[in-house]
Amino acid sequence: MDIKINIVIYGIKTEPANMSCSCTSGCDCDGACSPTLTQGDDFKSLEESFAAAGMNQHVSLEFRDLTEIDVALYPQVLTLVAKDRSLLPITEINGKISFYAGIKKEILHSLVKRILSKNAAEKE
Repeated sequence: MDIKINIVIYGIKTEPANMSCSCTSGCDCDGACSPTLTQGDDFKSLEESFAAAGMNQHVSLEFRDLTEIDVALYPQVLTLVAKDRSLLPITEINGKISFYAGIKKEILHSLVKRILSKNAAEKE
């Protein structure tokens, strides 16, 4: 399989991974307040999970920190962030905005497996 899936995460490395939480110390997805990962930590965890699953050769992962880039170069991201900053981080797959408000590891793994499977079937 020679396919490469490009996944770009737009966010702010030092911000909480789930910015839609309302409590000051961060929240888990069940609404309970507790210390939370940063978006940078969550991205590192995503990289590690793809490596552990043996999918590195098929996936290109990149984190674009909005404090370090010219967001105007990414109009779709700029539009979303201008509407609601709690939509960060935003996930782009092969140039298409696919998810927002969190890095969804399980869904990304499932999508990558499905794309690789489909590509393998098309080659047969």
